Amino acid sequence: MKRIWLVAAGGVAVIMALVAAAFVLVAQLDVKGLLQTAVFEQTGRRLTISGPVRPAFFPTLGVTAGGVALANAPGGASPTLLEADEVRIGVAVRPLLARQLDVTALVFVKPRLSLEIGADGKPNWILAPQKPARPGGAGGDTGVRDVQLAGARIEGGVISYANMKSGMRMGLQDINAVVSLSGLDSPLGLDGTATFNGEKLDVAAKLAAPRVALAGGRSAIAFSFTSAPITTKFNGVIDVRTGGLAGLFEAEGPSLRKLTAWIGAPVGEGPNLQAFKVAGRFELGPKSAAFENATLKLDAIEARGDFLVETGRTKPAISGRLQVAALDLNPYLVTTQPAAASGAPVARIESVDVTSPGWSRAPIDLGGLRAIDANLDLTTGPLTAFNLKMDRAKVDLVLHEGYLAATLSDIGLYGGAGKGRLEVDARTSEVVLRQELDVAGIDAARFLADAAGFTRLEGRSNLKLSLASRGQDQQGLVASTDGSVSLALADGALRGVNLGGVSRTIRSAIGGGMVGPNARTPFKTFSTTFVVSDGVAATDDLRIRAADSEITAVGVIDLSQRTLDMRIRPKADSVLSQIGIAPGAGIAAPFRASGPWSQISYKLDLLGAARDTIAQQVQIVRTRAQMSRDAPK
Repeated sequence: MKRIWLVAAGGVAVIMALVAAAFVLVAQLDVKGLLQTAVFEQTGRRLTISGPVRPAFFPTLGVTAGGVALANAPGGASPTLLEADEVRIGVAVRPLLARQLDVTALVFVKPRLSLEIGADGKPNWILAPQKPARPGGAGGDTGVRDVQLAGARIEGGVISYANMKSGMRMGLQDINAVVSLSGLDSPLGLDGTATFNGEKLDVAAKLAAPRVALAGGRSAIAFSFTSAPITTKFNGVIDVRTGGLAGLFEAEGPSLRKLTAWIGAPVGEGPNLQAFKVAGRFELGPKSAAFENATLKLDAIEARGDFLVETGRTKPAISGRLQVAALDLNPYLVTTQPAAASGAPVARIESVDVTSPGWSRAPIDLGGLRAIDANLDLTTGPLTAFNLKMDRAKVDLVLHEGYLAATLSDIGLYGGAGKGRLEVDARTSEVVLRQELDVAGIDAARFLADAAGFTRLEGRSNLKLSLASRGQDQQGLVASTDGSVSLALADGALRGVNLGGVSRTIRSAIGGGMVGPNARTPFKTFSTTFVVSDGVAATDDLRIRAADSEITAVGVIDLSQRTLDMRIRPKADSVLSQIGIAPGAGIAAPFRASGPWSQISYKLDLLGAARDTIAQQVQIVRTRAQMSRDAPK
């Protein structure tokens, strides 16, 4: 028993002697010189140690160096790639007996890492190992063969990033993390926290091949970070030479506006561009982020497709192909502030009530269109823009600096189909709106109610329109409308009056017997072409054909004031044929329909008193329209 204790004591003494010898060797070695040589051979960069280099015994045999700095790439903006207040270096005991420095552990205290991409597009973090000054031989290799960071901590670290080519700059502060690395050929793990632009980040990452990454190669990587503005997950590959990523990516947050402000590209305040989520195959380049087969949610919009987000611009820009379940553009066409904040009325886009006194005069703010740029190929389900509602559409949409152009093909509009184009210019405080439509088979009652607040026509219609307007509110837009509208309806009715009855019983019709909410004029065809100028539409070719009558009309419709003034001339073929007069020869019993849309009055015009007045109004509108077309653009 005594011998065993003696052997044990002798073993401990030997170990202590070896450790003491190693400690002495560390103290005697030119550690500073060996470190500088080893680092240069492994990185091609000069290592400067301005503070003292002291041997350390606990917790790991090695040295502690103060004031350590690794030189930046030539031409870099920062003088150093890496600085640290202190570096603790663990060394293997056995190689010390051969006076070699074999690094086993590395800990940085308050490190400051400066990542840069130069004006030539080259990153400063690609290291170029140099050939050893004494390859082979008895002296051995003084280079760092491997690094171990078992549970090492980073406290108070800083990482800065500067892209001299794009001008982008960002940084992480207050980095506190646990780093684990059993060797350069084993995964590098990191788990900790940091601060970016005043927001705390919880970060977790794993790099599969640190040695390959240090040489500027590609390595598998997985990371996640959580913050108030955004939560992300990524699993894929990193190209260290370019900083590019490729893999599966998820991101979501409560407000896209707050996120863009956080990353230094604010798009201003507003009620839209809030909750967002994106997930899919992701590829990050120097100036863009691409998503493939991705799902996208923004506010109430849900979409799927492939798209590219350009990040190297002054504002976010998105392009690609998206399928959208339903798209309501009004939250982005009209931005409103609470009435209590300004005392002003709130602008709203809603169905028009013809019994209300007029169009809204609340200012329209299209600031949302200036928030981002876009170039998208959209396939949508129901689409809403202003008061118009489309059942479906294929849209080529371009948005740049507040100017939106949407070319619509394969439109499903109020039960019909066709094509069109919408332009919205929001580059100034005055909104400019242009609309073109060419559709067939639409429900005229629903379309005219939404588009113009006119509810007196029903039937299936072919429609062609080309309209332009400008203004700061709905009233201004309607009052400035110019262009043309062509309507051709079949198997419908004119609501509010029985014009067929008027042609047979003039006295009772004008007296009110044929006029009222339940009165209707059924027809086989209804056709007209309107010329529109300054919000007034004029026609001289309105024609209605019913089973036993034909009705023609000329007149004007004031869209701004929501009134009309028309001279209507009915011909009753069936009545005439009963008294031996050939169909079509007709005895005209013209009358005047005028007043607000909600309460039209009818008066006989047997002597043509209204004819000249209305004809003059039509001519004025046509002349103004012609002058507008001829005016220099």
